[in-house]
Amino acid sequence: MNLRELDYELPRERIAFAPAEPREAARLLVVDVPTGRIRHHRVRDLPDLLPPGTVLVLNRSRVVKARLEGEKSTGGRVTVVLDPSPGTFAQGSVVVAVRTCRALLQRGKLREGQRFQVAGVTFEVLEKQGKWLTLLLPPDLDLDAFLETHGRMPLPPYIRRAPGKEDERWYQPVFADIPGSIAAPTASLHFTEPLLRALEHRGIQTVYLTLHVGPGTFLPILTEEVEAHRMLPEWYEIPPGTVRVLQEAREAGRPVVAVGTTATRALESWAWGEGPERGATDLFIHPGYAFRVISGLLTNFHQPRSTPLALVAAFAGLDLVRRAYGEALAQGYRFLSYGDASLWLAFPGRE
Repeated sequence: MNLRELDYELPRERIAFAPAEPREAARLLVVDVPTGRIRHHRVRDLPDLLPPGTVLVLNRSRVVKARLEGEKSTGGRVTVVLDPSPGTFAQGSVVVAVRTCRALLQRGKLREGQRFQVAGVTFEVLEKQGKWLTLLLPPDLDLDAFLETHGRMPLPPYIRRAPGKEDERWYQPVFADIPGSIAAPTASLHFTEPLLRALEHRGIQTVYLTLHVGPGTFLPILTEEVEAHRMLPEWYEIPPGTVRVLQEAREAGRPVVAVGTTATRALESWAWGEGPERGATDLFIHPGYAFRVISGLLTNFHQPRSTPLALVAAFAGLDLVRRAYGEALAQGYRFLSYGDASLWLAFPGRE
């Protein structure tokens, strides 16, 4: 598949730079995959769109305030986003006896061996590959506490403003309680406690897993052939209670709807017991993939040439995705992380 097939024109005025208030007021494009029928709703309508017995799977990973603004000894400013999720320490070709952490350089210039400071703490660049850094951490640094105190929310780079206090609420799912993501699982941003209660009242079961969103999710596809792209691994865990509910749903023939492409990748990595219930996944889902767990997908509208868009095209078919995205653009839907949502159903929903 050529990368051009995942391209489309996204006008800047269609990009959302703040979420809907309240969250469940966001618009929801509902697509019946077998028939291609498209309907227009709001996220708050979700309890009336899914049949009782549906299992809704959400990602409970919490966004870490991983964006650091630092200063070099020369006075130059740098911005880095640290990836503190499990399995990211001591990576790369550098072998050291102390803690290291992967980071993405977002602004400024750094070279191997150079140091910069954030709030009086010194970080050293041990290795640099393009924009990727391996940083030496001070041995006594409590990284989680440091980021919570001195870090800022790692908003996507297309949001060209400094993160504010409101983003600490906006860019975080209300149920997120396991820190580790450096980007929000954006489909989860639409949920509120009243909406979760309404879903339960209508007989829709919600369960949780964790996938810590890292660069693997948001880095663009750069290879001309989509299949040649390689995902960076991200940590996931599916707890025993969720596994039990999923197995019961499968035995009963009840639909499973993943909230977000991250939840989808965790579920499909597990693949009905043929994979581990926890670990690192580099699964890249693109057209041609045979889904083994999910029968529905709730997700935002994604960037052109992105891995999440490839996943949606794998689930619904490229032609239908193009038509639905065209309809969303024509109808004024808001795109990307703070934008509206789409619901793709491969089973009969409710009218």
